[in-house]
Amino acid sequence: PKTPSDQSGATMTSPTDHGLEQDAITLGGINLAFWLASLGLGKTWPVDFIWSCFPPLLCLLIIVREPETGVCERRIVGCTLVATWGFRLTHNFVSRGGVGHEDWRYSDMRRTFGRHFWWASLFSVFLGQAAFLFSACLSLYGVLCAPEPLTATDAAGAAVC
Repeated sequence: PKTPSDQSGATMTSPTDHGLEQDAITLGGINLAFWLASLGLGKTWPVDFIWSCFPPLLCLLIIVREPETGVCERRIVGCTLVATWGFRLTHNFVSRGGVGHEDWRYSDMRRTFGRHFWWASLFSVFLGQAAFLFSACLSLYGVLCAPEPLTATDAAGAAVC
């Protein structure tokens, strides 16, 4: 539901207006599927894909769900930065061993948890990362749905990325 105007007179919306809950459930479902795959594979490497794939997917979900909201230029800049970041993460994943290679932290956790790792990994690796990743992606709603044109602050932020 729409909320009152802020001091500038712009109409503010609730984050749930933008599908926030649906997107959190989507990410949780994807991570649950990756966890199930990891049980069959005996390694946790599928979780690494979520970091490079979900942020661009989230951009797409927001834009498809709200094609008339936001500023086109802001969306182009935001999506380009997110796609570049995702490509960089995928490149790093492939260059350090790629598919089949388990991060040393997860191997250490596997030794620590022993026979309990199969269920502990759901919370410590998959759902924990889902929560962290989703919180990092919250700014995408503002970037992709904001009605204001690009500003010098946006340019500075893009330059830092």
